[in-house]
Amino acid sequence: MAAYLGKRLLGLGAVWLVLSVVSFLLVHLAGGSPASVILGVQATPEAIARLNQIYGLNLPLPVQYVRWLSQVVRGNLGQSIFLNAPVAVAITTHFGVTASITLVGFAVAAVIGFSAGIFAAVRRGVTDMLVVLASSGASVLPEFLLALALLVLLADVLPVFPVQGYIPLVRAPGAWFMHICLPSLAIGLIQGGPLARFVRNGMLQTLATDYVRTARAKGLPRRAVLLRHALRSALLPVITAAGLIFTALLGGAFAAEVVFNLPGLGRMLLDSALNRDFPTLQGGVLFVGTLVVLVNLVVDLAYGLADPRVTYA
Repeated sequence: MAAYLGKRLLGLGAVWLVLSVVSFLLVHLAGGSPASVILGVQATPEAIARLNQIYGLNLPLPVQYVRWLSQVVRGNLGQSIFLNAPVAVAITTHFGVTASITLVGFAVAAVIGFSAGIFAAVRRGVTDMLVVLASSGASVLPEFLLALALLVLLADVLPVFPVQGYIPLVRAPGAWFMHICLPSLAIGLIQGGPLARFVRNGMLQTLATDYVRTARAKGLPRRAVLLRHALRSALLPVITAAGLIFTALLGGAFAAEVVFNLPGLGRMLLDSALNRDFPTLQGGVLFVGTLVVLVNLVVDLAYGLADPRVTYA
């Protein structure tokens, strides 16, 4: 296990270096000058050149990258130009909103996915077909479109939930839930569809195995056969799907933040891109990419916990 983890960390280190290059070049490939955006359209070439010198934008790209990476590995992501705060502080402040939406959305997707998937595997026929059709339809529905529909229906026509705004969990848990309920529901309903199909397919395979038939022949309760024997063996492909779905939920949370005007990480990255706030954009993209890489590592390690037969070479 330790040797496997060491190999995975080395591989993730190489992936992270590639990710850092992509994050650094993102602003430069987008075009436009951060200095001209900061100073405005009336800025003189001399003022733009002076600001470029202050931020080191006049240096060759390889030199800029090495200087930036040397600060990143020390934990310094730079200073945000428009937020007037360290990038690490800005990410920490905004990520709470994104994490709340993503985790609650993941819980919604898990409840829908496991319930519908198990139900479809057990009730073959019309019920199974309806679950597959509904999950396939949910998979192709854009998050922002469902978010807009929920916003109009449950925040405008039926003013049950607030239209916008955010209150931290530690300040008022009830108000926190009311503000993130609709965006979390929007992304959770969509990602629950693919999860339901993975659970259904895994359950169909395990329900046809000999040991499940043996458990039924022994007279074990149906709930025990389904949950203790069949579901646990079906978890391996579901774990893979859960990692992919979590990444999709993170992207969906970014879209929901824009629709509901929530001060999350996605909104921060969008504003940074529009304002050419290159330190914030570079640090934010690197943070999100690192988070996705770590989620994939956790998914790999979870295989052994779900099935003791899995060995790590």
